[in-house]
Amino acid sequence: ASFDFALSVIVLQHMRADYQQGYLREFLRVLKPGGVLFVQIPTAPNRSDVGSVATHAATEDEAFIEIHGQPQAEVEALFAAHDGEVLFAEADQWAGEGWDSMHYCVRRRRR
Repeated sequence: ASFDFALSVIVLQHMRADYQQGYLREFLRVLKPGGVLFVQIPTAPNRSDVGSVATHAATEDEAFIEIHGQPQAEVEALFAAHDGEVLFAEADQWAGEGWDSMHYCVRRRRR
């Protein structure tokens, strides 16, 4: 464990849930005991016209951007299983229109 702080905002939402989970585990692994992780992850679409994976492109030749979410309970369970103590979890609008999102402040437990 080498780091006191790790930050990921509006990044993990563009990765599938299994990749998100891998990064969350790795963030906690590299934090020193007492180190802090601040991270944002969408939880779910909040409109019926947005699927579980949002894709959109302005023009036919433009690449689309995927957005992937994870339920808050699953994210918090992962933190707990990997020595993370949630200091706070707060709803936000950072994932953009059509998505509910959360940001978390998590401290790695001291062993």
